[in-house]
Amino acid sequence: MDVERTIEFILQQHARTEAMMQRLEEGQKRSEENQLRLGENLRNSWEAIDALTEGLTGLTRNLGTVTDLVRELSEQNQQEHGRFEEFHRGVDQRFDILIKMMDEWIRTQRNQNGRS
Repeated sequence: MDVERTIEFILQQHARTEAMMQRLEEGQKRSEENQLRLGENLRNSWEAIDALTEGLTGLTRNLGTVTDLVRELSEQNQQEHGRFEEFHRGVDQRFDILIKMMDEWIRTQRNQNGRS
């Protein structure tokens, strides 16, 4: 009887060990699947980071180009403004000369009309 109980005990322990091994194998399999998904997610994250980096690099390059264009337009605007001011000074000077000539002509006309 003692032998039968011992055999029964050994068989129960073996069954428990088998069940535990089964659970460990299933847990190991789930862990491996999780690691694969994690690796995939990590790869996708790196790809997204690379794409963002490329996009930011392109934006930075474009921003530099836009900055250069704005600077160039500003310089052109300043040059045009200088030409505009110079043109207006010339017009003002000619206007002043015309006004003086007209003033002289009017005075001359008055003096001539007054003497006649």
